[in-house]
Amino acid sequence: MTARVLWLAVAEARGHLMRAHLARGLLAERGVLVDVVTTSDEGAEFLAELGTPYEVLSRRHRLVYDERQN
Repeated sequence: MTARVLWLAVAEARGHLMRAHLARGLLAERGVLVDVVTTSDEGAEFLAELGTPYEVLSRRHRLVYDERQN
């Protein structure tokens, strides 16, 4: 059985997208399949430019920070 990971790359931050791209490549070397989903057309475009397959989970997703967020 092949290990499989669903990676949510929130599109509000390019770091999430880049980590998904890098992790997908590194995990593939170990036989782990990574399905990347993102949350906007901009995130999808960024992943496409990197050559990372993706699906858009929700275009209405957003991060909300409160007073406890650093």
